Amino acid sequence: MLSLAAQAAEEQTGPEQGQIITYDEALARVIQNSYELKLADEDVRDAHRRLKRARRQYHPRLRVQGTFRGDLLQADGWSSDRNMGAGMVLDWSPFRNGELLRENATARVGVTVATLSRRQAAIDLEYDFRQLYYGILNTRDEVELKKLQRDLEERRLAVLEDKFESGDATKADVLKQKGVFFDADAAWRMSLQNLQIALIELEEQMGRDEAAGVADIDRAIEPVDELTVEDCLAVAQDARITLLTARQQVRLADLGVKYAGLKRLPSVYFFTGSDYALTQQVGRDEIELLAGVTVSYPIYGAGETAAVIADAKAAAVRARIQSSQAHLRVEREIREAYWAYVNTLRQLESTREREEVFEDDFEDARVLRERGALGDIAFAEAEIRYRESRRRLRTLELDALAARAALLKAIGVSSLDEVAHGLASSGPEPPGKKEAQ
Repeated sequence: MLSLAAQAAEEQTGPEQGQIITYDEALARVIQNSYELKLADEDVRDAHRRLKRARRQYHPRLRVQGTFRGDLLQADGWSSDRNMGAGMVLDWSPFRNGELLRENATARVGVTVATLSRRQAAIDLEYDFRQLYYGILNTRDEVELKKLQRDLEERRLAVLEDKFESGDATKADVLKQKGVFFDADAAWRMSLQNLQIALIELEEQMGRDEAAGVADIDRAIEPVDELTVEDCLAVAQDARITLLTARQQVRLADLGVKYAGLKRLPSVYFFTGSDYALTQQVGRDEIELLAGVTVSYPIYGAGETAAVIADAKAAAVRARIQSSQAHLRVEREIREAYWAYVNTLRQLESTREREEVFEDDFEDARVLRERGALGDIAFAEAEIRYRESRRRLRTLELDALAARAALLKAIGVSSLDEVAHGLASSGPEPPGKKEAQ
């Protein structure tokens, strides 16, 4: 009675321990719980704070100051009331030989780079999540197939044990089948363990322990008949975060060269202020209002200005080299991802044609079983062959989705529709030789 009650309680509480999570629900929770995105958001806010701080450098500075002075050669010189004073000073240096321009340009580029990095973090997060989700679906299909294979070997073992009892099979045959069954059971349990580990990883990314399983996804794959490698490369120029960031770094380096040359110009400093002597009777002669302009030009700076300009030019050269390297890496990545996607689609198409043959064979086996012309073990074997074919097809479908995700990541977009939109917005393509599929 206690065992039945415990079993009933477990059946009632079992469904509440977890739920089937859809792709969109899981992705939304992963994004909400992602520490990488939170850090990227903080980097964007910090970049905006640095930009505001750089812009404040253009503002004049106002300060209040007090003084107390005396003559060290006269002992009674410290007792005079006129030795104490107070005043306000307003100074403004909006030029600083290009230093403020450089700081503001660096801050503006920093905001752009931080925003782009945040977008890249979101793209990487969704890509990694897709791989995990597809892996869970693939492992779940593997668990179902391994379970059928285990059950088939268990049936075969039961049949051999009955034959051994009747003298139609040897003990060696039974032991051999036991080994096959143990291997099939171990393979099923291993795949089940892998599924549980993947679900635990998904729960950790979501920040909640409630994923009993995942829902299937739409496995429809759009064709790429009109999409070429050159199309992908053209869209990536304005979409791939790596290229956009490299472009910003080149722009910043060029500005660095321009602003470094301003150090050859004289520096200008504006100031104004007031000085009040603290006496018992404040008169006009005790109040001083000061204003002026300081202009300085370094005649000899030990080559510091030339060194700064040389460093800026070297940085510009390095930025262009790094930009060229980034373009080469992106181009290679896009080409590899494109052809991997196309080849997976071709393999998927041929597998679908072969899968129809296994489906017809399984349907024939079902008809024979209904007529009593096919035994349970033979029908289970036919079902496993069909399930294996079906799993190969479903695995290729997931592989195609993963290959498409890799291509989209390489381009820097979230869907192939964005590629078509990017090509349409870029206008007619200049004549040139496209790479054929």
